[in-house]
Amino acid sequence: AAATRESIARMVGRGYEDIDFAVLLRETAADAGLQIQPLDVDVSDGLSS
Repeated sequence: AAATRESIARMVGRGYEDIDFAVLLRETAADAGLQIQPLDVDVSDGLSS
């Protein structure tokens, strides 16, 4: 919980006002020295049969 709180505080300090999960994921990866790459694959919405 403390690490998440610190990550959110850093993002607010960087100017993010509306933080969603995607921003949290991207910025946490960047803080770890990683760059998230898209896989470019189709993903089902789970509603089709």
